[in-house]
Amino acid sequence: MFKTTVDELLEKETTQLTDLLEESDLLQECKYLNAKLLDFLTRPENLVALCTYISQPQPQTGDNTVMKYPYVACEILCSEVSTIVDAIFAQQEHQQIPASELPVSEVNGEEGNSEEAVAAPTVYVRYPLLDMVFSYVSAEPPLPLEQANYCARVCQSFLQKRTIETLDFLKSKPDFVQNLVRNLSHAPTLEFLIKFIRLEESTESCGAVQWLCDCSLVDHLTSLFFPQQSNEVYEVASQALSDIIVAASNASSPSLIIYQLQTDEIAAKYFDLILCEQATGGGGVTYGLPPMTLLFTLLSATTLETMTPLNDLPGLFHTVIAYYGRFSQLLEMETEQIEGSFTAITPYEAQLIQPLGLSKLRICEFISAFLRTNFACVMDTFINAPILPTILDLFFKYHWHSLLHYSVLEMLSGLLNSQHPDLICHVLQDCRFLARILEVERENAIEEEQTGFSRGYMGTVTKLATAINYLASSEEYEIAPRIFQILSETEGWDIYTNGILATRQRKEAGLLGGRRPVPLPPHRIDENGSVIPLPPGAQPENGVDSFAGTQFEQDNFQEPVA
Repeated sequence: MFKTTVDELLEKETTQLTDLLEESDLLQECKYLNAKLLDFLTRPENLVALCTYISQPQPQTGDNTVMKYPYVACEILCSEVSTIVDAIFAQQEHQQIPASELPVSEVNGEEGNSEEAVAAPTVYVRYPLLDMVFSYVSAEPPLPLEQANYCARVCQSFLQKRTIETLDFLKSKPDFVQNLVRNLSHAPTLEFLIKFIRLEESTESCGAVQWLCDCSLVDHLTSLFFPQQSNEVYEVASQALSDIIVAASNASSPSLIIYQLQTDEIAAKYFDLILCEQATGGGGVTYGLPPMTLLFTLLSATTLETMTPLNDLPGLFHTVIAYYGRFSQLLEMETEQIEGSFTAITPYEAQLIQPLGLSKLRICEFISAFLRTNFACVMDTFINAPILPTILDLFFKYHWHSLLHYSVLEMLSGLLNSQHPDLICHVLQDCRFLARILEVERENAIEEEQTGFSRGYMGTVTKLATAINYLASSEEYEIAPRIFQILSETEGWDIYTNGILATRQRKEAGLLGGRRPVPLPPHRIDENGSVIPLPPGAQPENGVDSFAGTQFEQDNFQEPVA
């Protein structure tokens, strides 16, 4: 029988774990379920050594100890060999602990309701090897990169293979969630948390998300936006919260995390932190609003009726409405006052206009998502608020800011589709949207004649004007007569619709390049696949012909002169 180098080493009584870690075929032998090898690796002292390699800094000896051994140890612990994982979880220590020293979650469990249960000492099971692997989370950030990468990967493997046992182990660590949030700048740690949340989608969720929320996960995440933090911390918090919202929203049932984010307490704390005057540099707004924008995007797809009264909506909606004034104030401030000094790319740029800035853009995107939740009661609150006119002012001020234009296009398109009569009329009349379209069209015509270029937002203006005309002319909408009346009373709108707008629509509806490719008859293609040209004076067949080897739909086609 053929023996590998690993087999030969295992026959020696003096073989050490490091001898096996040097072998290139060690991992392959593990996958082949080499019985002698697995028996050797699952010895208590060797399991401790494997966990030590990935969890403890290795001495800088210049040999393979620093680089190779931790890597191989991680591969072994993450392998699909259940024998190794079973052996790790079998390493237990039983210790009698007074109830007063137990985690609160265990004292208040189902069996801990009586005074006798609370007072009685408890035999507590500890997992020393799991303690070693998960201990990296307790370290102060930034984490040692390679060590943390290995540990996080093994932690994910344990969570996947032994879900119930791993969750029970983590529940015994009262500070685990707080420490986990503190180290979310480490990408694999964030990935571990996301997988933890996605357990809710499986049949073995075992209350994982409930436990996370009981340990104040959402509150700890919110605290990352505390004022005076660096933009690096804000960025990590924003990405983490966004990823968590997406993961939680994919659960088969309503997620407790999404619910907590909408509560009065969390919403008020969150917006107090990101919008307070002490949040210098604009980082709170720039990084704090995108997760909420994402959340409202998800909420807009819920089955709640659009006519739900405001009092029946979650506290998050009330908090946002209460901050309309602050949002308007930030949009009206100079960008330098929000985000600090601005360095122009060119002197010419500095003379033209102050930049919009990320903070103002994020506010516009957020308000757009908030409006597109499509609740009538939410739209009722804009009518008397200054936020919408301010956003429209920015839209017409920044001719070339495509991200701002897209955000406003989404917001107004959602508004028109909602058919909320009062708010639509407010935008068209009180906000002078129709009049401003006519103004910018006249200004654009002058600039286009001088420079040969249209302003950047003219495509958006065309789409919105077309949508407004369609809404006014459609018989299926109850609001149509009211909109038609407003358009009729707007001086110059009919001329604009039948003139500039109609010409632009015909131009944009044409085929790019002028002709549509269509196939030629088979007899016009030779045996090599090349096009056979028409003889001189012949007419194109069936309205198609070729030019330079390409087939086109005939449109006033003229045969090229040889």
